[in-house]
Amino acid sequence: MNKVGGPRSTEEIQASTRVDLNRALNKLIEPMQKLCFQAAEKQMPACPDWTSVAIYPKILELFSHMSARVMVGPELCEAWPAIAMKYIKSVLAAQGTIRKKYCPVLYWTAYYLSPEVAQVNKARRQAAQLVRPVLEARQAAYASRGAEVEKHDDFIQWIMDSYRASGKTATPDDIVQNIFIVMFASMHGTSFIALQSRFSLVGTPDALIEIRKEIKRVSRNDLKDSPVHSSALRYDPYTFKDGLHVPAGIVLSFPNLRYNTDPTTGLVPEAGIFEGKRWLRRRAEFNTSKFQFASTAEDAFDWGGGPHACPGRFMADVTIKLILICLVTKYDMKLPEKEGERPSESRRFMDLTPDTSTPMMVRDVQG
Repeated sequence: MNKVGGPRSTEEIQASTRVDLNRALNKLIEPMQKLCFQAAEKQMPACPDWTSVAIYPKILELFSHMSARVMVGPELCEAWPAIAMKYIKSVLAAQGTIRKKYCPVLYWTAYYLSPEVAQVNKARRQAAQLVRPVLEARQAAYASRGAEVEKHDDFIQWIMDSYRASGKTATPDDIVQNIFIVMFASMHGTSFIALQSRFSLVGTPDALIEIRKEIKRVSRNDLKDSPVHSSALRYDPYTFKDGLHVPAGIVLSFPNLRYNTDPTTGLVPEAGIFEGKRWLRRRAEFNTSKFQFASTAEDAFDWGGGPHACPGRFMADVTIKLILICLVTKYDMKLPEKEGERPSESRRFMDLTPDTSTPMMVRDVQG
């Protein structure tokens, strides 16, 4: 992505996500939920009766508005989603165009010649200009008051502090590029899972009724669905004990989808059938700390493992639940009559992707 002006992962954003975000997450749930419901009021059409709605773009809007509170704080969260979505769409469009028009050895020239890359850089500058006043005000406050300065629970603050701890001063472009890598890593993954879960609940009305009752009692539920996969690149050669040699530069992927759905492992019995309480029962059999959506273990690699586990998995957990709470409590949904059954996922290599093109019939919850 960086060849088209896109973001790249840094040590600063990894530290900010692993430590600062997870430490502040409980305090952020309430304002995130408020923004989610506000976005639904603006983005969803009025649905007094059954109305056809392209639901996946709406889920993306809910995510972008809700996550804005975490990314840029309350001062900028209203203006941020439009700029962020423009930047992300520009990067994805530029990547596709460059792969078609340029050979790999000339990718670097696209940064200077491609109009698509020019759009990426334009959106990048707009994002940097948006955060500049907030960043400079906070840097000035720290310069005058030092450690006594007020701390804010957002990525602008955390990235600024992380750069300072490394002996560097974060620029507005540093801030937005680090924030964008978090958005690229989380936006479609969390939205896919939210869509898959809502598809599943359409076919299980009893589970939907129970979830709505649970939401009334507590602010979150314990539902888990959808295997994902993770991959890594070997930067150094490695030889296993059995003699298997992996050269440097080889892409390694753990086949989580196949492992999680393999009946011989006994990990997920009848994995092809949606069972809303599957993981709740598994936790009752063992302990409440296992089989959570964001859990990692020797037999659960959806988020990676050990120090390499996804640092933003707890935010993904919260975000998906808040989106589902909004969709479940505000709207009844069903598939169009011509569709009948749940849209099937597409599988490419180890990716499992829901059908994002099928609209759903939506109406406001009755009564």
